[in-house]
Amino acid sequence: MNLSHSRSRTVSRSLFSRRHLSFALVLAALATACADEDASDASRGASPTEPAPAEGGACNALVQPAEAVPVVAEPSEAPPATGGALANGTYVLRASTLYTRAGGAAGPTGAEGRMVIAVNGSVIDTVRDGERRRGTFTIDGNTLEIKTTCPAGGSDETEYSATPNEIRVYVRRSNGTLVQTFANR
Repeated sequence: MNLSHSRSRTVSRSLFSRRHLSFALVLAALATACADEDASDASRGASPTEPAPAEGGACNALVQPAEAVPVVAEPSEAPPATGGALANGTYVLRASTLYTRAGGAAGPTGAEGRMVIAVNGSVIDTVRDGERRRGTFTIDGNTLEIKTTCPAGGSDETEYSATPNEIRVYVRRSNGTLVQTFANR
């Protein structure tokens, strides 16, 4: 086994995961992005500045969806990010499209994910493949800046589009732009 290749892949995954989680936080603020019940802090009466209840894990109590959403490659440019107001609510990942530009790969990529985002004021909670995060966000045009508060530290920016019923998060990658679509349940 080539250790250099393995380390490179691990570093790439960790960078992608960190950006993806921040993006998820942004989506949570937008809508950011899988359960049958609304488990947001707001629905339980918790203040957005209070820690999440212990039963939900260290950062929040969102319920992880059972169904994984596959990533599908589309050989075209990603639609433009338009920004928009993030409506309070719980958003579930419904689609993941990797726009690979003209002539790029097409079809299922073999990757998949599960994610839920909850937005309450300027607080965003996420659970992605079992990892829970909480943060606060600000908006500048079509860019979300998320500051992670649980676990402590870190910030990230991502482009997004939002309507009252949907949030789309844009993750720029070397092989294209991943657009994750979250539906408000």
